[in-house]
Amino acid sequence: MIDYFAKKRIPFDEPRSGFAFLKSVLTGSIVEVLKRMYQSRPNEKLFGFYNRAIPGYFLRDPTVIKKIAIKDFDYFVDHRALLNPDHDTLFGNMLVVLRGQKWRDMRSALSPAFTGNKMRLMFELVSQCGMQFAQFCEDECTKNGPRVYDMKEIFSKFTNDVIASCAFGIHCDSLRDSGNSFFQMGKKFLDFYSLRAMFKFLTILYTPKIARYFDITFFNNESKRLFVDIITKNMETRERENIIRPDMIHLLMQLKKGQLKETSANTTEDSIGAAEEFSIKNAKGSIPLQR
Repeated sequence: MIDYFAKKRIPFDEPRSGFAFLKSVLTGSIVEVLKRMYQSRPNEKLFGFYNRAIPGYFLRDPTVIKKIAIKDFDYFVDHRALLNPDHDTLFGNMLVVLRGQKWRDMRSALSPAFTGNKMRLMFELVSQCGMQFAQFCEDECTKNGPRVYDMKEIFSKFTNDVIASCAFGIHCDSLRDSGNSFFQMGKKFLDFYSLRAMFKFLTILYTPKIARYFDITFFNNESKRLFVDIITKNMETRERENIIRPDMIHLLMQLKKGQLKETSANTTEDSIGAAEEFSIKNAKGSIPLQR
């Protein structure tokens, strides 16, 4: 496989040792590594590289990227297998991890959940988080006056609240209560660069048999249990109390019942009104969040 690109007459970076790749990752972020690769060949539309002895293509030209991602997408459906569905049954079955026919079936089932109409129904939930964010900024200026804020942290909390509301059907105010369980779980999920997380990632990527033997998964069991608990309790509450709310939980419930389909642009005011009324009356969400 070392002469893979040479035979195709495609410019390529010489393969590096596993230690050299590991060093580049540990001494800088993945983003920086990819940035250096991107800038190394400014005149090439694409070039090849090796991840150990495995060849890969680095695309630089927007036209080529568009062709692969849209027109010829059926030929490039599989992602590299980072998680084993048999080992990590929860996150190993995410859409971005699945391959082959299983991926095609899941994508077809979920496609109706991401239409323009259904995304527009969620705008009210995003808008509520935005008003909550604006009120926080106003209160801070009134209370503390001019001061310096870490905007990355501020917008991380805002993003967390939007995801919590739109994807999981719960309400939290991470700007005022950064100790809530959903925000803390999100921080653990995004902690990719700690030594512990890096060790797990490299073990799963390079020695999957060892990872399976020692039951090493990227996300710990506590986070998985909280993740599953939030979804199952939310669904149970909605089924019991006949709650309708325009978020991903509702769409998943429709998918489970075989009722998920595209709706017309003229969605009835009654269905939207019921969802808005629920989101206003249940300011703490359908399940309580614990610190």
